[in-house]
Amino acid sequence: MGISARAIAPTIKLGKQERRQIIAKVEKEEIPVSKVDEYVEIVKEAEESPEVKKAILESPRRMTPVVVKQILGLPKEKQAPAVRQVRSLRLDEPEAIAHIQSIKTELPLPPPEDLRKVKERYESLQKEIKAKLETPEARERGELFRNWTGHIAVVGALSSLSCPTCGSKEIGWLCHDLDIKEALKRAEAKYKELIKK
Repeated sequence: MGISARAIAPTIKLGKQERRQIIAKVEKEEIPVSKVDEYVEIVKEAEESPEVKKAILESPRRMTPVVVKQILGLPKEKQAPAVRQVRSLRLDEPEAIAHIQSIKTELPLPPPEDLRKVKERYESLQKEIKAKLETPEARERGELFRNWTGHIAVVGALSSLSCPTCGSKEIGWLCHDLDIKEALKRAEAKYKELIKK
């Protein structure tokens, strides 16, 4: 009884059940009175998409006329899944529009022959890489790289340590009387020198 004629009049274009649903949503303030015309029009546009139409009448806050127009722009077989995704993911209007746009922009798959060639090239490159990694030069490079990165980790960890007796931070390699920072510099230089070669 509290619904204005302004909200009821546009619904005359719809069936009795649809009119009741729209008016009930206006009464619950799920559809603003000023937007009733838009909802009526979009329900009529969705006549041939029962799931889309049902979603508008059940979830008008999520399935706004703008969102539904986007969904109706999809191929028929993609409309119902799009509705289910928008509702299940609880997308707001901008999110729903972005999601629907992503559904629209599908890239075609290349021909199977091209895919086979790509796969063969990938497998060939994998073999080449494996063979190169097994060479003595690659092993040496890997060893030097691990040594250098190991020093980086050690310097980071040891920078906060000191001798519990005297407080000295002199930590290093006794074999060559190197402190840890000098050892890090030499490990880095050795690795970079090999890379230059």
